[in-house]
Amino acid sequence: MEKEAEKPNRIQIVKDYRRKTEYLLEKNKVEELELYDVSKEFFKKYLNVNYEATCKELINKVNTTYIPEHLEPSIKNYLDTLSVVEYKDSFMGDQQIKIMLEYFNTILKKLDEEPQKKSFWKSIFKRKNNV
Repeated sequence: MEKEAEKPNRIQIVKDYRRKTEYLLEKNKVEELELYDVSKEFFKKYLNVNYEATCKELINKVNTTYIPEHLEPSIKNYLDTLSVVEYKDSFMGDQQIKIMLEYFNTILKKLDEEPQKKSFWKSIFKRKNNV
């Protein structure tokens, strides 16, 4: 079981990666590898994955992690599309990279706007202490 200190600070992670993504969006040219690296880094931190996971493994982790229900399909779709870069099945053009980066930024914005769900045990202990 995860210790409290090991859990990622999801709010800060989202804010940090929004800044990184907005910087990339301002660049004239973004390389496929930059998009891949920043996306995978984010999801590994956000999902608390401590190994070099594939996009498919990150999709499986999404299934076992609390993510707002309305965002889950978007995240899975994004990771599935990103897996093309991982396996070099094809190469993305500049326009497709820009579209993917904007889609990723939209996911980050929506995650940033979502209220963070408290764990069941935290809510129980808080109620007990307030009584």
